[in-house]
Amino acid sequence: MSIDRYGDGAMPRIAAAGAADDAVRLFNQEYWTIRDLDVSNAAPAGSTAGANLRQGIGSLPDDAALLNLTTDHGPPAARPDGAYTLDGPATTRTVTVTPETRSRFATAAGATVTVADTPTDVPVTVTAEDGTRRTNHRLIRRLAPSDGAATAPAEGVLSSTSGRATGLHDGDYTVSLTAATPSAQHASTVVSGRAPGTYTYEAELVNAAGATRSAAIIVEVR
Repeated sequence: MSIDRYGDGAMPRIAAAGAADDAVRLFNQEYWTIRDLDVSNAAPAGSTAGANLRQGIGSLPDDAALLNLTTDHGPPAARPDGAYTLDGPATTRTVTVTPETRSRFATAAGATVTVADTPTDVPVTVTAEDGTRRTNHRLIRRLAPSDGAATAPAEGVLSSTSGRATGLHDGDYTVSLTAATPSAQHASTVVSGRAPGTYTYEAELVNAAGATRSAAIIVEVR
């Protein structure tokens, strides 16, 4: 990036007259070229020698900026929209976020956040060496790993053993799921100690292509 005069003639003049610390300030910038400008920043009239120092062109880093985030599940992958995506199990989970600051003299506290499949805002406050504090915001979301599925799972079938062995619906039973996704799969959950009442169970099968919910079954405990 270059700042220069346009055409011939006298150089453009920037005279701050001591009204600001820098007549021209570059903040957190790199690879700029400034030339052919008449820049001045005289100290205010009556100022004490050595005090109220001013300069024509100043360049300051943003020491309170957040450079990056890492987590205890590995470094997040930055998305084009500025958010971070965590690869890993297709479950909501808690991660510890560790900030990396732009300046080695700055400090920032980590945070523990719950990451789901919707963006989670992670505010991180960075304190620069001069005490400047800035809260930086990053978005983190979970990304389920691809399993190569081209279509959503087939619907699973739920069943219950309540009353099957003894004819009693006493609150102790097993709920089972049978599904073909595409290979045959089976899962079961043991339920015990249910108080009299009506209980509804559903199952949802999920892969990279989508989710399919099963029909509900109702178990009545007497």
